[in-house]
Amino acid sequence: MHVPGAEGPQTITSSMNQASGPSISFGNGVKPEEKKGEFKIVQKQVAPIAPPVAPPRPPAPVKLKLNPDLWIKYFDPAKGLFKKIKPSYTGLRSTTEEYNWAINSEYWLKMRALLLLALVVVIVLGIGLIGMKSYYNGRLEQYNALVNNVNSINGELRNRDDYRDQSLVLIDQAQAIQTILSERVSWTKMFNVLEAITLDEVSYTDFQIIDSTRINLTVQAPSYASLARQVELFEKTEGIKLADVSDATVAIDKNTDAQEITGLVQLTLTPEFWNK
Repeated sequence: MHVPGAEGPQTITSSMNQASGPSISFGNGVKPEEKKGEFKIVQKQVAPIAPPVAPPRPPAPVKLKLNPDLWIKYFDPAKGLFKKIKPSYTGLRSTTEEYNWAINSEYWLKMRALLLLALVVVIVLGIGLIGMKSYYNGRLEQYNALVNNVNSINGELRNRDDYRDQSLVLIDQAQAIQTILSERVSWTKMFNVLEAITLDEVSYTDFQIIDSTRINLTVQAPSYASLARQVELFEKTEGIKLADVSDATVAIDKNTDAQEITGLVQLTLTPEFWNK
């Protein structure tokens, strides 16, 4: 039979013992019995250090393309490369990407126009320089051709001077021959005179007519004395005004040691020589 409240300390102790396992009771208290177990070393698991992860990059801004609607919206379409923003947008202080694109587009349009203008100027200057160089080269060639022509003409004039001198000599000789022929000069008379007055040891190697009153003779003699006697005979002959000796030379034979005198004798005749 169960009596309520009859459960005393023993009952509570029994319940605690059942809950905590075997125990030893000391009076009114209960001391739990210590358990003996095995000692184990458990290695602590260390997680590897993960490398730092960079934060995700923000998405790249979308670049505006040359949209015709934007051109029509911001720019005056009648300006070509020199397009300007419409006056209604120039005073705005907007910082939107679309407005900034319009401002940059205007700047690059102007820069492109300036670069195009500079390129055109450079091309024009280059063409001008090439043309000037070609013109200068052509003028230089013409100048060189003129210089060559002038030099050729000067050479021809110098040649004509030489020809003129030669012509004058020929004219003088022709006039002398004409005078001789007109006066019916007979050279046989001169040859007869030379044959009559020439010494036996003297000979002639050249006979040259300068004009009607001058004759050159190349005389060979065995000695200067023979040459002098021959010149003296020339001067004593009637009709011979003067006998002049020049360019006398001596030639000696190595075998016989004989000498030979050669001299140029110019005879000057009187005008009456051919009439007698």
